[in-house]
Amino acid sequence: MFSRGDDFYEDYLEEHCPYVRNPSRSKQALLRVLPTRAWREWKFYRRYLPRDSVVLDIGCARGKEWFADPASFIAGVDPCFSPLVECARHYDVVAQAGIDSLPFSDESFDCVVTSHVVGHVPFSEKDAAFSEIARVLKPGGLSINVIETDSKNRFVTFGKTDSELYQLNFVETDGHVGLELPSELVSRFERHGFRVVKVRKMESGVVYLRYYRKLLARGYAERSARVRRRIRLWEAIERRRPLLISYDLLTGFYHSLVEPWRTPLDHAMFVALVAVKEPR
Repeated sequence: MFSRGDDFYEDYLEEHCPYVRNPSRSKQALLRVLPTRAWREWKFYRRYLPRDSVVLDIGCARGKEWFADPASFIAGVDPCFSPLVECARHYDVVAQAGIDSLPFSDESFDCVVTSHVVGHVPFSEKDAAFSEIARVLKPGGLSINVIETDSKNRFVTFGKTDSELYQLNFVETDGHVGLELPSELVSRFERHGFRVVKVRKMESGVVYLRYYRKLLARGYAERSARVRRRIRLWEAIERRRPLLISYDLLTGFYHSLVEPWRTPLDHAMFVALVAVKEPR
């Protein structure tokens, strides 16, 4: 299990995890040039996932063309059964399993990928999960991840001013029971025999306005005029597609050109991280 059990994640996956398709050829060409925020994860995986590799997708849900297309063979595991039915149409093999007990032999994969999974792993299971990732990877294999994290930025520290609201909005809403600071994540990878070769901060400075409505609308908005103004601004942007596209590009430029140099690592709410399994 990643968290509170299958019932929670069956509902969660229905809402949050559609089968993620690659953009069309013309759109793909455009997205390669433009620093769009909405497609930055696709660009990250496209850049670092090796072609013709044997890949394991942990927490695969319904699967991703992002991962399947460059792979010569791809396996997926997820603790929930129903999304695996669709995933099996696109992956070579799927299995219902938790991240802390992978049903594969040692050194089976060239690459292990996760997308918004590690933050769902309870702290009591994290070391077992990282040990399993290291076990199934070949020496020199890659662990490629987008991971939700704890953060010291202003947005999250404001959320922590009320511990009950923080638990309700930041933890329980999405089952993020295992959030840890980015620097702690790097240390955890290193303790399990990895060398971290790339860490890209996400949401470390200017936080995407949608998160104000998602994470601060309940309980915080009643107390803060600043939060209410940002929620109203996001709702105004969201209703107007040209404005939404412009906002996506503007925040994309910020995340590409400014964010890497402006804020400390531990101010990120997410990280894109690549680690290499060190040879013994």
